[in-house]
Amino acid sequence: EGKIAYYIQGGPALVHSETADDTETEFSGKAGASLAVSEDLSVYGEISGISDEDAAGDDIINFGGKIGAKFVF
Repeated sequence: EGKIAYYIQGGPALVHSETADDTETEFSGKAGASLAVSEDLSVYGEISGISDEDAAGDDIINFGGKIGAKFVF
């Protein structure tokens, strides 16, 4: 109970486009943590991002996230 675990990860990501039939290298990363609520239950959260370009050619970062729970029985 109360134990916190965390991680961080980053590096290159190969992104293939079928419309242009090419592969680009982008940067991706994510960070997350989990908290043991009890012996059988933990909750977690993660945020991730990957570099990209918008329609105008400007550099952007696409973000995503998730939250959840894990129950062991």
